[in-house]
Amino acid sequence: MDGLHFERDIVKCFNSYFDTHNISAIAYRFERASHYTVQPADVLIDSADAAFYCAIECKSFEPKSTAAKLYFSSAFSDATGIPQLERMHTFLNKSGREGHVAVQIKANNRLSAYILPFYTVYMISKREKGLSLKTIRDESHHLTREKGLYSF
Repeated sequence: MDGLHFERDIVKCFNSYFDTHNISAIAYRFERASHYTVQPADVLIDSADAAFYCAIECKSFEPKSTAAKLYFSSAFSDATGIPQLERMHTFLNKSGREGHVAVQIKANNRLSAYILPFYTVYMISKREKGLSLKTIRDESHHLTREKGLYSF
């Protein structure tokens, strides 16, 4: 499963949650105009309710050991000379959205996903080279996966 599938899974997860709980909000993939342009985040959620007005950056990660990290230098792009986390930080400040980072972990032929607050990831990026598996699990909300679909 590639990152594009994970983005779609996150959209389905949120939209299913909104439908089930009768919440007026919609999640959708933010598609860039071309391969040569940058996007502020992978998934946007629009809602009149500020609690759901957010942007989500999706990362897929296949650790080779329990000590593996999701490294900021390789997992987050620097395409414009401005690091991706800095670009997202600016976007969140200007748009008024909350931010999250969704991380999918592929291990032992199983998929699991976690949602971390963007600012937790952003602050860790200032002092660490990457997110450890322990940090991802401890600082996040774990999504359950049943029949190929993630849910809260």
